[in-house]
Amino acid sequence: MGGRSEDDAAVTWRTDVSVEKAAAEIALAEDGPLFKKKKRGVEARTEAYTSDLGPAHYHSVQFEGLTAGTKYVYRVGDGENWSEWAHFTTASEKAEPFAFVYVGDAQNDLFEMWSRVIRSAYSDAPKVKFLMHAGI
Repeated sequence: MGGRSEDDAAVTWRTDVSVEKAAAEIALAEDGPLFKKKKRGVEARTEAYTSDLGPAHYHSVQFEGLTAGTKYVYRVGDGENWSEWAHFTTASEKAEPFAFVYVGDAQNDLFEMWSRVIRSAYSDAPKVKFLMHAGI
């Protein structure tokens, strides 16, 4: 994978250790299912990691050469089993205002507090471009 540029997008995900090789697929978003015929595959980088929760595999891909201000669809998987299709829009070539949400490390009272924080954030900024969760 090359260096990061403004026409790139990165995706990361975690699986159990049974997933030894991973990939992603990306295409221009279109009305209807025809985008699936035009998808391109990208091999993922896989790294083993062990935390206090046990061993896991972390996978990452970098989609390169994307067009600014364009909506894409992508999915991740192991080549046979795939996630649902998700989408994102690349940044515009010109500066434009945007909203994002930054939250601290949610470790306690998740059911009682965290759900209210997230619902409130999305209510205040329904078209948020990204959410950053600080902490481990």
